[in-house]
Amino acid sequence: MSCDFEGHVVLCGWNARGPHLLPQLLSSGQKVAVVAASRPAGLPEEVFFIEGNPSKQEPLLEAGLKKAKSAIILGGEE
Repeated sequence: MSCDFEGHVVLCGWNARGPHLLPQLLSSGQKVAVVAASRPAGLPEEVFFIEGNPSKQEPLLEAGLKKAKSAIILGGEE
């Protein structure tokens, strides 16, 4: 299943900053896709989620990276 969003933001990975960043993006009306090793707890239904390694091409393409407005890399454990 691939994301059909256009002009969205792709969050690559997930860490402690994700729960603070995601609500800000959503409250501004931004559509969001998340690529992470596992589904973050409490991820809203309107967020498109792809389980996978965000450093690999296939999950990023499934998240619609080619049609995205931007990508944000959330690396590390912070």
